[in-house]
Amino acid sequence: MVRRAGPGARMERSGLGQADALRARWRDDLAVTGRRLNALFLLVADLRLLGVTCWMVSPGNADPTLRVRVAPERELSVLVIEAGGRWSYVWGKSAAMPIDDPMTAAALIARAAR
Repeated sequence: MVRRAGPGARMERSGLGQADALRARWRDDLAVTGRRLNALFLLVADLRLLGVTCWMVSPGNADPTLRVRVAPERELSVLVIEAGGRWSYVWGKSAAMPIDDPMTAAALIARAAR
């Protein structure tokens, strides 16, 4: 164990080291984030074709989200999640659609936005 300056700061030395392990995790996270962004951009393109107002939000420490205007003062959030090796768009209380068909997802979201 190596002690670093600062109150109670410690770092264990093992295998790749903590910094290398953290960088490896970030690379994996970036691949997942890229997958989410790609799926959301495809959905944005199809929503625009349908005349639906939407925009991307990418909070610093959270997953990218698509916001869809459903009323003058109301928005709907669309996320891309992976569960059991399958990727899906998710919105509303329980709506979901596989990402391999963004136009169908866009049509369903557009219905919710009208």
